[in-house]
Amino acid sequence: MGSWLSRDQPMFTIGIKTVRKSKLKTLKTYRDALQVMNLEVKDTDMVLVVHGELRVLTPVHEKFQIVDGLVFKDRHIPIRRLYGRPS
Repeated sequence: MGSWLSRDQPMFTIGIKTVRKSKLKTLKTYRDALQVMNLEVKDTDMVLVVHGELRVLTPVHEKFQIVDGLVFKDRHIPIRRLYGRPS
């Protein structure tokens, strides 16, 4: 009988895509997160990071953090946690 912790649990969603625990290790930058949504991203692109009332324009090569959402090329992409405390 396996432990429930060893299952590949859903961790959060980026837009309509669910990111599971096994895929979480591959998300290092905002570029990786945008590629989950099958968006074409260049190294020179910028993304607007939305966290509450705070909005920061950030290069896509910055370290990925779970925030409220991203705005990339006029497209709002919500991020929602599926574990732990609500944000």
